[in-house]
Amino acid sequence: MNRPTITQARRICEALKARGVIILAFTEDNFAGASYGETKGECGQLGRVLDKIASLMGSGFVRVWDARPVTPDEGESEADRFRRYLRENAEEVHKWPEWMRIGAHGGSMEPSE
Repeated sequence: MNRPTITQARRICEALKARGVIILAFTEDNFAGASYGETKGECGQLGRVLDKIASLMGSGFVRVWDARPVTPDEGESEADRFRRYLRENAEEVHKWPEWMRIGAHGGSMEPSE
């Protein structure tokens, strides 16, 4: 698989008339991404978001091809795995923008003890 490039991301951003984009590309066993923002600050912020997405995917919390829920017989639940990820990466999680730390359900994604 060829990695998406910043030039490709910029072209998509311009075509969509957006301020920034994140591109993710997948094969059966790998993924790659690129990001682009109109300003240096936006580009840096989107790059950090892409890094967080890649970290979650690399940890197995976000699974691309196997979207079925984990049953208790298969080990820890996705919620438990995510809590463990937050605990193990607490220092990094605290650097995330607030909108990344708040769950879609309105609950906090901050690590719990």
